[in-house]
Amino acid sequence: MRTHVIITSLLILFIFNSCQKEFEDPNDTSVSTTADFRAKISGVQFVASISGAARRSDSVISIAGKSDDGQQIVFTVADSGVHVYQLTFNSLSNFGAYATATSLAYSSNEGTTPEESGGNLAIVSIDSVNKLMSGTFNFKAFRQLDGTQKIITEGVFNNISY
Repeated sequence: MRTHVIITSLLILFIFNSCQKEFEDPNDTSVSTTADFRAKISGVQFVASISGAARRSDSVISIAGKSDDGQQIVFTVADSGVHVYQLTFNSLSNFGAYATATSLAYSSNEGTTPEESGGNLAIVSIDSVNKLMSGTFNFKAFRQLDGTQKIITEGVFNNISY
């Protein structure tokens, strides 16, 4: 169990850092200025200050958003293009995660039942010419370490660069 928590925390950092490169250069005109990444975390509004980032490579799609206060939401799914991806509690290939500013990680695949964790990520458009991705998401994220849960609802990302 403890190993799974550490792996989830490391994956969140890796995914976010690998996606974040697209937002480091303010003079880069390829980054969409209309990007939007937001959700509610257990009823509290989350808005990514780094509007969101995505990476599409090696048959994997990774999507991430980080707020001003350091909260992060990330996804990794096996690339099936425009598709509704199931984030099941026992999946190693499709999962969503949430991390607090203090690096407490919760994951859609860390629970042992659908009541504890799981959800979906719907990628509704992929613009391969302009390299933009949009979609919606909701999931239950669980942390085995202390048995707590975060419920992510009303998630949306629009025009995220990849």
